[in-house]
This record gives sequence, structure tokens and C-alpha cells, in this order.
Amino acid sequence: MRADGRVSTQIRPIRFVPNFTKNPAGSVLIEMGGTVVLCTVSMENGVPSWLRGQRYQRGWLTAEYCMIPSATD
Repeated sequence: MRADGRVSTQIRPIRFVPNFTKNPAGSVLIEMGGTVVLCTVSMENGVPSWLRGQRYQRGWLTAEYCMIPSATD
């Protein structure tokens, strides 16, 4: 039995809130137990210069990870 009362095979409750913020192209708030994650998406037309002229159409994805102060012990 875990400290929160779940058995070892039971996952924490999960909740997804799509379109959580108004301005980005897309966003979702994810809650899993005491963990809360906000994901947002922004888009730009075009590709980096090193991808221009490629035979196959491709995109470029970058990610940024931030934790707020005091997010963990």
C-alpha cells in the first residue's frame, strides 16, 4: 500500500484540460496526483535555413522545460 492509499498496481488519477490558456496555438493542463504540467504550443511559418530546399517536407520541433521556484522539496 502506498502512502496515498493506492495499491502498487494503481496509477494516480489523471486529468487533462485542453485549451487551458487562450493565446497559444494550443495548450493543455495535465494533472497527475500532485504533479501539474502546463504545455503550450506556438508555431511559425517556415523552417530553419538548414532545412530549406530539402527533398521531403519536414518541420522543426524545439522544447523548453521550466520548473517554478519551490516546485520540489
